[in-house]
Amino acid sequence: RSSDLRNLPAESPVPARSPSLFRRTLSPKSQSPAASRSSASLSRKARLPIKLKKQISKKHQLRLDTPWLDPEKSLAEQDVDDQDELLMKFRFHYNMEISARSQELRYLFMQAKTAFLSGELPCGLNELCKFAAMLVHLQLGKYQESTSINLVDIKQRVLPRKTKLKINQSDIVSEYKQLIDLDDVDVKICFVHLWSATRTFGIEFLSCAELQTKRKGLIGVAKNQILLLDHDQKKQTSSWPFESLLIYKHRPSKHVVHLKFVGEQELQLLIPDYSDVLSDCIAAHQRLRAQHKAEGKSVEETRYAILSDPGSPMGAFSDHVAESNESRDSKAVTFDDVFWAADIANPLVSAEEMEEMHRGTWENPAFSGIDDVVQDRFAFLDEALDQAFDADMDD
Repeated sequence: RSSDLRNLPAESPVPARSPSLFRRTLSPKSQSPAASRSSASLSRKARLPIKLKKQISKKHQLRLDTPWLDPEKSLAEQDVDDQDELLMKFRFHYNMEISARSQELRYLFMQAKTAFLSGELPCGLNELCKFAAMLVHLQLGKYQESTSINLVDIKQRVLPRKTKLKINQSDIVSEYKQLIDLDDVDVKICFVHLWSATRTFGIEFLSCAELQTKRKGLIGVAKNQILLLDHDQKKQTSSWPFESLLIYKHRPSKHVVHLKFVGEQELQLLIPDYSDVLSDCIAAHQRLRAQHKAEGKSVEETRYAILSDPGSPMGAFSDHVAESNESRDSKAVTFDDVFWAADIANPLVSAEEMEEMHRGTWENPAFSGIDDVVQDRFAFLDEALDQAFDADMDD
């Protein structure tokens, strides 16, 4: 498939913010890909060797190469069985204003809360204390001087399971006091707003290798930019505004996606088994950007708005969290931001291994041994690169 973005045809719109299913747990059986009829949510079938699937599943959950499912097809049509764990998530974020009483707020808050508690969100101590304080507010109600707070009792509900940051209860209490004038709905809106200010929000990551240089890394696609993270440097080394993407070509049989940007910059990316995910993700952003531009709406806003009347406590709190927003765009995305680990519910993990994890003897690879995690995750790219160069890459 080839697409020239300078002559984008009119296509049926994709829901700008609709929940989509993705498969978190890899099924032990081999599966074949199915074509997706909707770019809002995609079907991704894992074809990794069983040994590698088990190794990856046991060691860590990764926020990349996500196998999205097609909502227009039944689960049976997509080979989903009782060993697969399915999660409902919002994939694309274009309508950045949410109603305080909408169901969307409920689902967005749950997604943001799950991401925070799992350790997925890259945030500093300041942001972590704000997130935790909002969850304390929702647990205990508005702050009162007589309120007794013991984080030991509720830490599993308000803090990530593991973190490198040294957290003082007084810092969280200080943030908790700032919420005294907000009700629960206001706090949930602020939580979603702060979530959308994190560095990796709205970015879909895929492991890849550049054919020209054989360098491995990650390609990240968001509605406003495309990022390239280098395997050796373990951080973002290049980025392009999405609007600078002129042409992309997808060669499914070769697992190759060719991107051409303004200024004659080009990338030829080898993405074994996941090239269709990148291609469909780009296609979805094309349509959503065109649709919103035609309606006169912004496509560059990446943070959920805090809508409030002048002088309202919501307005005051939005100023309080603004400092978290200012630092987002000035920091490069790193491998540490993308690789993370959470509690694993996986039939490929034995009961003994699960018990060991819950005893706390299992080390979170997002915080220790990141080099080993990276090596495991990208090992299969070496073989794919060798095969690609042994074969004739021309169609």
